[in-house]
Amino acid sequence: MSLMKTLLTLFVLLFSSSLVAEPKISDFSYLYEHPNSHYFFTCGAGKLNIFGGSSCGSYLGEQYEKLIKELKEVTGLKKINVEIYKNIEILDKNRSMLIESTEVNFDSYLLKIKKNEDKLDLNCKEYQKYFGSNSKECNEFKNSENSTIQRITNLSQNFSDLLNEFKLNDEHISKINLSSKELINFFQSLDSKLINLNKSLNYQIINNANYILEEKRIAEEKRIAEEKRIAEEKRIAEEKRIAEQNRIAEEKKKKLKQKKEYEEKIQNDITKGVNLIEAYVSYLIIKNLGSQYGGYEDLNESKKLIKLIEDYYKDLVDTSVDKLWDRAITKYRNSYSSDIETLASFYSSQGLNYYKLTRWNLQNQANQIGVSISDTNKDF
Repeated sequence: MSLMKTLLTLFVLLFSSSLVAEPKISDFSYLYEHPNSHYFFTCGAGKLNIFGGSSCGSYLGEQYEKLIKELKEVTGLKKINVEIYKNIEILDKNRSMLIESTEVNFDSYLLKIKKNEDKLDLNCKEYQKYFGSNSKECNEFKNSENSTIQRITNLSQNFSDLLNEFKLNDEHISKINLSSKELINFFQSLDSKLINLNKSLNYQIINNANYILEEKRIAEEKRIAEEKRIAEEKRIAEEKRIAEQNRIAEEKKKKLKQKKEYEEKIQNDITKGVNLIEAYVSYLIIKNLGSQYGGYEDLNESKKLIKLIEDYYKDLVDTSVDKLWDRAITKYRNSYSSDIETLASFYSSQGLNYYKLTRWNLQNQANQIGVSISDTNKDF
């Protein structure tokens, strides 16, 4: 059995929660708690009735006698008075605190020894790996394990026996305290021994020629791996840079193409008379809605605008403006005349809004080509 398994077994035996359900460690709290405290202070605290006799009665008297017998047994004293009885609770709490502190220290060294024993096992294997033979220190420690385990077992058993004794006095608590210190001190010395063994083995290992060569090899592998990692990161970064550069170039090319296509469309619309036809249609809508929603002044302005727009486009289109006018009439009749006649037949907010929108559209078409009916002649 390894040291750790021994310590774990002892930990369970001494301090496991199962002891609460089925206690093996002597418990003295019942001696100073109710109802025993009532028996003592009723029958044994010097209280007398008016006739000079005891006021506790036969049943309480029997319980009192039983309590006194147990108190004498647990304290080892021949006479129990109030001061001794009150001190029982103090002694029991001191005993409980001592057990609790021992448990905390035991648990702490349990973790430390486990950690250092695992490290020792690893160092012993490392020593064998690099030196090709078992470490003398590892062999000595392994050979001493049985005696160490026996020592731990004896100390633990002594501590356990003291806890199970039906005694509660200063002398017995001192024995428990001494046993606890011996147990914890042994764990402390064992932990220190493991720490020192690990330091010694580690020093020998790191100064071994084979270890140094392997560490250099590992360091070189790490260096090469790091160089590869950096080179790979640079490669990926360069690929991303080129991809981004290509993306920007492609985006620029796409935008130039779109711009060219847009400009070609605009020019094509101008050449084919699309813009002029739309202007003609707008004028026809204004003309046919004017009687209901506009007036002579609106129509006059629209006539001036359409004339300016026509003059602008007439030398740019690939056909005569008269033919374009005829196309505009056809488009108006096919797509707008029916709705315009309805809107013109009676006044409505919908018709008014449509009329205003069409006038704005005609004005916007004029603005786009830079023509205006504004009077800018100097007349002063």
